[in-house]
Amino acid sequence: MKLVLKAYFRRDDLVKALAMIRDRLEAVWLSGS
Repeated sequence: MKLVLKAYFRRDDLVKALAMIRDRLEAVWLSGS
């Protein structure tokens, strides 16, 4: 059970990191155009 919970949190962190990267890329794209 703990292992599943840990894997879920790790996946959630990955999703948050990807969202942050996407937001930064969009900001750069908007400022560049």
